Amino acid sequence: MLYDTSRWLDLLWREHLEVSEPALELVQAGIQKQGAGFAGFPADIHARLYLPSDPAELADAPEWAMRLHRLAPELGEWGRLRAMCARNGFAAGIAAEAMLKELLPLVPDAPEGKPAGEPGQQDQEGGDEKQQGQPEQPTPSDADIRAALRAASRAARDAVQDAEQGLDGVRHVLRLSTPGSLTVTDSGPANLKAVREAFGLLSKNPKLRRIAELAGRIERLAAAKRKSEIKPGVSEVHGIERTGDIARLLPSELLAMCHPKLRTSMLVRLVQHQALGYAVKSRETLGRGPVVVLLDESSSMAEDGKDVWSKAVTLALLDTATRQKRAWHLIAFNGSVVREVEVQPGKANVADIVKALDHRCAGGTDFDAPILRAVDIIRGSRTMAKADVAVITDGEDTLEPATVEAAQALSKAEGVNWMVVAVGLVGGETCGTSLGPIATTMTHVTDIGDLKAVLPVVGLDGR
Repeated sequence: MLYDTSRWLDLLWREHLEVSEPALELVQAGIQKQGAGFAGFPADIHARLYLPSDPAELADAPEWAMRLHRLAPELGEWGRLRAMCARNGFAAGIAAEAMLKELLPLVPDAPEGKPAGEPGQQDQEGGDEKQQGQPEQPTPSDADIRAALRAASRAARDAVQDAEQGLDGVRHVLRLSTPGSLTVTDSGPANLKAVREAFGLLSKNPKLRRIAELAGRIERLAAAKRKSEIKPGVSEVHGIERTGDIARLLPSELLAMCHPKLRTSMLVRLVQHQALGYAVKSRETLGRGPVVVLLDESSSMAEDGKDVWSKAVTLALLDTATRQKRAWHLIAFNGSVVREVEVQPGKANVADIVKALDHRCAGGTDFDAPILRAVDIIRGSRTMAKADVAVITDGEDTLEPATVEAAQALSKAEGVNWMVVAVGLVGGETCGTSLGPIATTMTHVTDIGDLKAVLPVVGLDGR
């Protein structure tokens, strides 16, 4: 409408519309007000957010669009939003949608009898509308437009942050890479498509999104714990990559810090993990045994948010397994084994996550069947030795002597760790005590808001 956007930018915006029904509905609402030409307005917003500098302007754009676009650069909120979205197709799409939602009330209706979208279709005096016998539409002042742009920019900033936080729990598991994350390994079209597909799935499934957000919080706490406990080994330079680590910046990047006109741009790239630095790697960590998760899905787990919490811990365990190059095997159970999902090291996809976590809780609790199934899985392959088994439950059940014997024999012969996470209370007493005979570690979590209590399990510390 106002800017000469490229085919690449138009493609990025169309792809966002394909995965976001609310965005498509907003565009259609604008078209109803202004005609087909309105579709260029959100595309212009997206282009300006994505590009570090504005594209060339077109002639004869509608006055209302010109005012909105030309007042935006006067605002600090707009500048900060552009820095957040620069060269980030995912963030630019989310932000453009949020801004469109806030700015749509400022878009005037096209006068009757004149093709919508034509230049000059509305002037500030509203003379065309008076000639058609329509009530005069109030023209917003510059102050009103600035206030709306500030609110829209803040809403867009919050929307981008919420979207990125929603992806935190699945980012590493699905090998997603977005500017602003700790590691940007791929910014190509395939990665952007995967990011948008994952976000689209989470947006349509509120429960799965809550699980991913909580898993992201657990993973951040676990990462901080790892950083405080582990001393980095000697690393060697093996290339150049984009980074946010100032200690690894190239001399050319450090030189920009000394230039008053380049310093701000350099700091923005550093915050977005887009600065050029040395790529280093240390000795590869050897893959260890698999992770087997026994997840209680009995009806009592649906109470007080325990099912969301337990599945967030399960997802965090998949993240740890991915980082440590371990296989991951889920055994969901209630009165029997109801579902199994296996993921090879680093091979998780969206379908695996949905199959593993998007299920309701029902039925009673029986520990024997899932424990014996875990024993069979570990014994069934030589690569399953030194496995870590995490049991997440809020129930009690008497173990058969044969079950206890099988689990203990496996621990003794192959060093298998049985890490029990008992969440909540049963009859006022701490649950999970019936698993004591086989447990290598026992973690009692009576307050699911205390995420630190489960960090040793998420870190697969079976000591």
